Amino acid sequence: MTGRALLTCFGYVALLALLAVGADRLIASRVFQSPGELVPAYRAFQEPSVSVKLHDLEQASGTFDTLVLGNSRTLFGVRPDIVDRVLADRGIAQRSFNLAMPTVDVRFWPRFMRDYYDRPAPKRLLLGVIPRDLDARNVQAVTQMNAFFASSGFDNRDRSAAWRGAEEWRSRIFTMHGRFNEVRRAGIGGLLRGDGLAPPQIRVSERGWGQFAPGVAPSKRELAEQARRLAVRSGSLRLAVGDEQIGALRQLDRWIRARGGCLTLFTVPVLYDREPWGTVEVRRAFERTMRAFVRANPRVGYLDLGPRTEDEYGLADFGDGDHLDPSGAGRLSRQLADALAEDPRC
Repeated sequence: MTGRALLTCFGYVALLALLAVGADRLIASRVFQSPGELVPAYRAFQEPSVSVKLHDLEQASGTFDTLVLGNSRTLFGVRPDIVDRVLADRGIAQRSFNLAMPTVDVRFWPRFMRDYYDRPAPKRLLLGVIPRDLDARNVQAVTQMNAFFASSGFDNRDRSAAWRGAEEWRSRIFTMHGRFNEVRRAGIGGLLRGDGLAPPQIRVSERGWGQFAPGVAPSKRELAEQARRLAVRSGSLRLAVGDEQIGALRQLDRWIRARGGCLTLFTVPVLYDREPWGTVEVRRAFERTMRAFVRANPRVGYLDLGPRTEDEYGLADFGDGDHLDPSGAGRLSRQLADALAEDPRC
Protein backbone atom coordinates (compact mmCIF):
# COMPACT_ATOMS: atom_id res chain seq x y z
CA MET A 1 0.00 0.00 0.00
CA THR A 2 1.39 3.37 -1.03
CA GLY A 3 1.81 6.21 1.42
CA ARG A 4 -1.01 8.14 -0.22
CA ALA A 5 -3.39 5.18 0.01
CA LEU A 6 -2.45 4.62 3.66
CA LEU A 7 -3.08 8.27 4.42
CA THR A 8 -6.44 8.10 2.67
CA CYS A 9 -7.36 5.01 4.72
CA PHE A 10 -6.46 6.70 7.98
CA GLY A 11 -8.40 9.78 6.95
CA TYR A 12 -11.45 7.68 6.14
CA VAL A 13 -11.31 5.94 9.53
CA ALA A 14 -10.88 9.28 11.30
CA LEU A 15 -13.87 10.70 9.43
CA LEU A 16 -16.03 7.74 10.44
CA ALA A 17 -14.95 8.13 14.07
CA LEU A 18 -15.68 11.85 13.96
CA LEU A 19 -19.14 11.23 12.51
CA ALA A 20 -19.89 8.54 15.08
CA VAL A 21 -18.81 10.70 18.02
CA GLY A 22 -20.66 13.70 16.61
CA ALA A 23 -23.89 11.72 16.17
CA ASP A 24 -23.47 10.35 19.67
CA ARG A 25 -23.08 13.82 21.15
CA LEU A 26 -26.02 15.20 19.15
CA ILE A 27 -28.37 12.42 20.24
CA ALA A 28 -27.21 12.63 23.86
CA SER A 29 -27.80 16.39 23.97
CA ARG A 30 -31.34 15.86 22.66
CA VAL A 31 -32.29 13.02 25.00
CA PHE A 32 -30.61 13.87 28.32
CA GLN A 33 -30.58 16.90 30.58
CA SER A 34 -27.04 15.98 31.70
CA PRO A 35 -25.53 14.05 28.77
CA GLY A 36 -22.10 13.89 30.38
CA GLU A 37 -23.28 11.77 33.33
CA LEU A 38 -22.36 8.28 32.24
CA VAL A 39 -22.68 4.77 33.57
CA PRO A 40 -20.78 2.27 31.39
CA ALA A 41 -23.13 -0.21 29.76
CA TYR A 42 -21.53 -3.31 31.20
CA ARG A 43 -22.28 -1.99 34.69
CA ALA A 44 -25.95 -1.31 33.91
CA PHE A 45 -28.08 -2.62 36.77
CA GLN A 46 -31.78 -2.46 37.54
CA GLU A 47 -31.58 0.99 39.14
CA PRO A 48 -29.33 3.90 38.06
CA SER A 49 -27.99 4.65 41.54
CA VAL A 50 -26.91 1.01 41.85
CA SER A 51 -24.93 1.30 38.61
CA VAL A 52 -23.13 4.40 39.87
CA LYS A 53 -22.46 2.85 43.27
CA LEU A 54 -21.00 -0.38 41.91
CA HIS A 55 -19.01 1.52 39.31
CA ASP A 56 -17.44 3.52 42.15
CA LEU A 57 -16.80 0.32 44.10
CA GLU A 58 -15.08 -1.19 41.07
CA GLN A 59 -12.79 1.81 40.76
CA ALA A 60 -11.96 2.05 44.46
CA SER A 61 -8.49 0.93 45.49
CA GLY A 62 -7.57 -0.92 48.66
CA THR A 63 -9.84 -2.82 51.00
CA PHE A 64 -12.85 -1.86 53.09
CA ASP A 65 -13.02 -2.77 56.77
CA THR A 66 -16.78 -2.17 56.97
CA LEU A 67 -19.49 -2.66 54.36
CA VAL A 68 -22.84 -1.00 55.05
CA LEU A 69 -25.76 -2.99 53.63
CA GLY A 70 -29.49 -2.34 53.57
CA ASN A 71 -32.15 -0.57 51.52
CA SER A 72 -32.74 3.10 50.68
CA ARG A 73 -33.09 4.19 54.31
CA THR A 74 -29.54 3.01 54.92
CA LEU A 75 -28.40 4.36 51.54
CA PHE A 76 -29.52 7.86 52.57
CA GLY A 77 -28.73 7.51 56.27
CA VAL A 78 -25.10 6.38 56.60
CA ARG A 79 -22.19 8.54 55.50
CA PRO A 80 -18.99 6.46 55.42
CA ASP A 81 -16.76 9.53 55.61
CA ILE A 82 -18.31 10.64 58.91
CA VAL A 83 -18.37 7.13 60.39
CA ASP A 84 -14.67 6.71 59.61
CA ARG A 85 -13.75 10.15 60.92
CA VAL A 86 -15.55 9.67 64.25
CA LEU A 87 -13.96 6.27 64.75
CA ALA A 88 -10.54 7.68 63.87
CA ASP A 89 -11.00 10.34 66.56
CA ARG A 90 -11.55 7.47 68.99
CA GLY A 91 -8.38 5.70 67.88
CA ILE A 92 -10.03 3.19 65.54
CA ALA A 93 -8.70 3.31 61.99
CA GLN A 94 -11.04 1.89 59.39
CA ARG A 95 -12.41 2.45 55.87
CA SER A 96 -16.07 1.88 55.02
CA PHE A 97 -18.34 1.81 51.96
CA ASN A 98 -22.13 2.19 51.80
CA LEU A 99 -23.44 -0.61 49.55
CA ALA A 100 -27.13 -0.20 50.46
CA MET A 101 -29.52 -0.37 47.49
CA PRO A 102 -33.10 0.85 47.03
CA THR A 103 -35.98 -1.54 47.88
CA VAL A 104 -34.00 -4.76 48.44
CA ASP A 105 -34.58 -6.70 51.66
CA VAL A 106 -32.36 -9.02 53.69
CA ARG A 107 -32.74 -11.93 51.23
CA PHE A 108 -30.72 -10.03 48.63
CA TRP A 109 -27.47 -9.82 50.54
CA PRO A 110 -26.30 -13.44 51.00
CA ARG A 111 -26.36 -14.04 47.25
CA PHE A 112 -24.82 -10.64 46.50
CA MET A 113 -21.89 -11.33 48.82
CA ARG A 114 -21.48 -14.86 47.49
CA ASP A 115 -21.92 -14.28 43.75
CA TYR A 116 -21.00 -10.65 43.10
CA TYR A 117 -18.71 -9.17 45.75
CA ASP A 118 -15.19 -10.24 44.76
CA ARG A 119 -13.05 -8.00 46.95
CA PRO A 120 -11.40 -9.10 50.22
CA ALA A 121 -14.02 -9.72 52.91
CA PRO A 122 -14.53 -6.86 55.39
CA LYS A 123 -14.10 -7.15 59.13
CA ARG A 124 -17.71 -6.10 59.67
CA LEU A 125 -21.00 -6.18 57.79
CA LEU A 126 -23.40 -3.47 58.98
CA LEU A 127 -26.94 -4.31 57.90
CA GLY A 128 -29.73 -1.74 58.26
CA VAL A 129 -33.07 -3.48 58.87
CA ILE A 130 -36.66 -2.23 58.79
CA PRO A 131 -40.00 -4.01 59.46
CA ARG A 132 -40.84 -4.79 55.84
CA ASP A 133 -37.45 -6.55 55.49
CA LEU A 134 -38.77 -9.40 57.62
CA ASP A 135 -42.31 -9.63 56.25
CA ALA A 136 -43.06 -12.58 53.98
CA ARG A 137 -45.45 -10.42 51.93
CA ASN A 138 -42.79 -8.00 50.69
CA VAL A 139 -43.21 -8.80 46.98
CA GLN A 140 -41.56 -5.62 45.73
CA ALA A 141 -38.22 -6.64 47.23
CA VAL A 142 -38.34 -9.94 45.35
CA THR A 143 -38.97 -8.09 42.08
CA GLN A 144 -36.02 -5.78 42.70
CA MET A 145 -33.76 -8.66 43.70
CA ASN A 146 -34.63 -10.66 40.58
CA ALA A 147 -34.06 -7.60 38.40
CA PHE A 148 -30.56 -7.16 39.83
CA PHE A 149 -29.52 -10.76 39.21
CA ALA A 150 -30.96 -10.64 35.69
CA SER A 151 -29.24 -7.35 34.82
CA SER A 152 -26.40 -6.92 32.36
CA GLY A 153 -24.17 -5.65 35.15
CA PHE A 154 -24.53 -8.91 37.05
CA ASP A 155 -24.16 -11.05 33.92
CA ASN A 156 -20.91 -9.28 33.05
CA ARG A 157 -19.37 -9.39 36.53
CA ASP A 158 -16.67 -11.89 35.50
CA ARG A 159 -15.30 -10.03 32.50
CA SER A 160 -11.53 -9.74 32.22
CA ALA A 161 -9.56 -6.65 33.14
CA ALA A 162 -8.75 -6.07 29.44
CA TRP A 163 -12.42 -6.26 28.52
CA ARG A 164 -13.39 -3.84 31.25
CA GLY A 165 -10.59 -1.48 30.29
CA ALA A 166 -11.79 -1.42 26.70
CA GLU A 167 -15.34 -0.67 27.86
CA GLU A 168 -14.10 2.19 30.03
CA TRP A 169 -12.16 3.66 27.13
CA ARG A 170 -15.12 3.36 24.77
CA SER A 171 -17.50 4.82 27.36
CA ARG A 172 -15.39 7.98 27.54
CA ILE A 173 -15.65 8.45 23.78
CA PHE A 174 -19.32 7.59 23.32
CA THR A 175 -21.64 9.26 25.82
CA MET A 176 -24.52 7.13 24.63
CA HIS A 177 -22.71 3.86 25.24
CA GLY A 178 -23.68 3.75 28.89
CA ARG A 179 -27.18 5.09 28.27
CA PHE A 180 -28.70 2.27 26.24
CA ASN A 181 -31.61 1.59 28.57
CA GLU A 182 -32.49 5.27 28.85
CA VAL A 183 -32.34 5.76 25.07
CA ARG A 184 -34.61 2.77 24.59
CA ARG A 185 -37.01 4.19 27.18
CA ALA A 186 -37.06 7.59 25.48
CA GLY A 187 -37.87 6.05 22.09
CA ILE A 188 -37.89 7.75 18.72
CA GLY A 189 -40.60 10.17 19.86
CA GLY A 190 -38.52 11.32 22.81
CA LEU A 191 -35.51 11.80 20.56
CA LEU A 192 -37.47 13.92 18.09
CA ARG A 193 -39.08 16.01 20.83
CA GLY A 194 -35.84 16.46 22.76
CA ASP A 195 -37.47 15.36 26.01
CA GLY A 196 -34.34 15.92 28.08
CA LEU A 197 -34.55 12.90 30.39
CA ALA A 198 -33.43 13.89 33.87
CA PRO A 199 -30.58 12.22 35.75
CA PRO A 200 -31.55 9.64 38.40
CA GLN A 201 -33.55 10.89 41.40
CA ILE A 202 -30.90 9.45 43.72
CA ARG A 203 -27.42 10.97 43.53
CA VAL A 204 -24.64 8.75 44.84
CA SER A 205 -21.67 10.42 46.47
CA GLU A 206 -18.21 9.06 47.19
CA ARG A 207 -18.22 5.64 48.86
CA GLY A 208 -21.87 4.96 48.21
CA TRP A 209 -23.85 7.45 50.29
CA GLY A 210 -27.05 8.64 48.57
CA GLN A 211 -29.01 11.90 48.45
CA PHE A 212 -32.13 13.07 46.66
CA ALA A 213 -31.49 15.01 43.48
CA PRO A 214 -32.54 18.70 43.69
CA GLY A 215 -36.29 19.19 43.51
CA VAL A 216 -37.21 15.57 44.30
CA ALA A 217 -37.90 15.76 48.04
CA PRO A 218 -41.22 17.18 49.32
CA SER A 219 -41.36 20.53 51.09
CA LYS A 220 -40.98 20.75 54.87
CA ARG A 221 -44.60 21.90 55.07
CA GLU A 222 -45.74 18.73 53.30
CA LEU A 223 -43.58 16.66 55.64
CA ALA A 224 -45.10 18.31 58.70
CA GLU A 225 -48.65 17.70 57.46
CA GLN A 226 -48.01 14.04 56.71
CA ALA A 227 -46.12 13.49 59.95
CA ARG A 228 -49.16 14.65 61.93
CA ARG A 229 -51.26 11.95 60.27
CA LEU A 230 -48.78 9.11 59.92
CA ALA A 231 -46.04 9.29 62.55
CA VAL A 232 -47.98 7.51 65.30
CA ARG A 233 -50.87 5.43 64.02
CA SER A 234 -52.48 2.04 64.54
CA GLY A 235 -53.56 -0.51 61.95
CA SER A 236 -54.88 -4.01 61.46
CA LEU A 237 -51.81 -5.36 59.64
CA ARG A 238 -49.62 -7.71 61.66
CA LEU A 239 -45.98 -8.50 60.95
CA ALA A 240 -45.75 -11.85 59.13
CA VAL A 241 -42.13 -12.86 59.73
CA GLY A 242 -40.87 -15.04 56.87
CA ASP A 243 -38.61 -18.07 57.27
CA GLU A 244 -36.63 -16.98 54.19
CA GLN A 245 -35.92 -13.61 55.75
CA ILE A 246 -34.69 -15.04 59.05
CA GLY A 247 -32.72 -17.64 57.12
CA ALA A 248 -31.04 -14.89 55.09
CA LEU A 249 -29.83 -13.18 58.26
CA ARG A 250 -28.32 -16.46 59.43
CA GLN A 251 -26.68 -17.04 56.04
CA LEU A 252 -25.11 -13.61 56.10
CA ASP A 253 -23.84 -14.22 59.62
CA ARG A 254 -22.27 -17.53 58.58
CA TRP A 255 -20.71 -15.97 55.47
CA ILE A 256 -18.91 -13.21 57.35
CA ARG A 257 -17.91 -15.36 60.34
CA ALA A 258 -16.35 -17.93 57.99
CA ARG A 259 -14.10 -15.09 56.81
CA GLY A 260 -13.16 -13.88 60.26
CA GLY A 261 -15.61 -10.99 60.51
CA CYS A 262 -18.91 -10.21 62.21
CA LEU A 263 -22.44 -9.06 61.41
CA THR A 264 -24.07 -6.08 63.14
CA LEU A 265 -27.72 -5.17 62.55
CA PHE A 266 -29.01 -1.66 63.15
CA THR A 267 -32.14 0.45 62.71
CA VAL A 268 -32.62 3.94 61.28
CA PRO A 269 -34.90 6.70 62.66
CA VAL A 270 -37.90 7.81 60.60
CA LEU A 271 -40.15 10.85 60.71
CA TYR A 272 -43.05 8.69 59.56
CA ASP A 273 -43.48 5.53 57.51
CA ARG A 274 -46.38 5.72 55.05
CA GLU A 275 -46.15 2.02 54.17
CA PRO A 276 -48.47 -0.57 55.80
CA TRP A 277 -45.58 -1.62 58.04
CA GLY A 278 -45.36 1.84 59.61
CA THR A 279 -47.95 1.25 62.35
CA VAL A 280 -47.25 1.11 66.07
CA GLU A 281 -48.21 -2.58 66.19
CA VAL A 282 -45.87 -3.63 63.38
CA ARG A 283 -42.94 -1.61 64.71
CA ARG A 284 -43.31 -3.18 68.16
CA ALA A 285 -43.54 -6.67 66.67
CA PHE A 286 -40.44 -5.97 64.59
CA GLU A 287 -38.50 -4.91 67.69
CA ARG A 288 -39.55 -8.07 69.54
CA THR A 289 -38.52 -10.19 66.55
CA MET A 290 -35.10 -8.59 66.33
CA ARG A 291 -34.47 -9.01 70.06
CA ALA A 292 -35.42 -12.68 69.81
CA PHE A 293 -33.13 -13.14 66.81
CA VAL A 294 -30.03 -11.73 68.49
CA ARG A 295 -30.74 -13.76 71.64
CA ALA A 296 -30.80 -16.89 69.49
CA ASN A 297 -27.72 -15.72 67.54
CA PRO A 298 -25.49 -14.07 70.18
CA ARG A 299 -22.60 -13.45 67.80
CA VAL A 300 -24.75 -10.99 65.85
CA GLY A 301 -24.77 -7.42 67.14
CA TYR A 302 -27.86 -5.22 67.22
CA LEU A 303 -27.88 -1.42 67.48
CA ASP A 304 -31.48 -0.25 67.79
CA LEU A 305 -30.75 3.37 66.94
CA GLY A 306 -34.12 4.11 65.32
CA PRO A 307 -36.62 4.10 68.22
CA ARG A 308 -33.93 5.08 70.72
CA THR A 309 -32.93 8.27 68.91
CA GLU A 310 -36.01 9.36 66.95
CA ASP A 311 -36.98 12.05 69.45
CA GLU A 312 -33.69 13.81 68.66
CA TYR A 313 -34.60 14.23 64.98
CA GLY A 314 -36.94 16.79 63.43
CA LEU A 315 -38.20 18.02 60.07
CA ALA A 316 -34.82 19.54 59.24
CA ASP A 317 -33.20 16.09 59.34
CA PHE A 318 -35.39 14.38 56.73
CA GLY A 319 -35.65 14.52 52.96
CA ASP A 320 -38.99 12.73 53.12
CA GLY A 321 -40.82 10.70 55.76
CA ASP A 322 -38.34 7.85 56.07
CA HIS A 323 -35.15 9.05 54.34
CA LEU A 324 -32.67 11.29 56.13
CA ASP A 325 -31.26 14.36 54.44
CA PRO A 326 -27.52 15.27 54.67
CA SER A 327 -27.82 16.83 58.13
CA GLY A 328 -29.79 13.88 59.50
CA ALA A 329 -27.39 11.44 57.87
CA GLY A 330 -24.49 13.19 59.55
CA ARG A 331 -26.18 12.88 62.94
CA LEU A 332 -27.03 9.20 62.47
CA SER A 333 -23.54 8.42 61.19
CA ARG A 334 -21.97 9.94 64.29
CA GLN A 335 -24.32 8.01 66.56
CA LEU A 336 -23.63 4.82 64.64
CA ALA A 337 -19.87 5.32 64.89
CA ASP A 338 -20.10 5.93 68.65
CA ALA A 339 -22.11 2.72 69.07
CA LEU A 340 -19.65 0.74 66.96
CA ALA A 341 -16.75 1.99 69.05
CA GLU A 342 -18.38 0.42 72.10
CA ASP A 343 -19.26 -2.87 70.34
CA PRO A 344 -16.76 -5.59 71.37
CA ARG A 345 -17.78 -8.16 68.73
CA CYS A 346 -15.44 -6.97 65.96
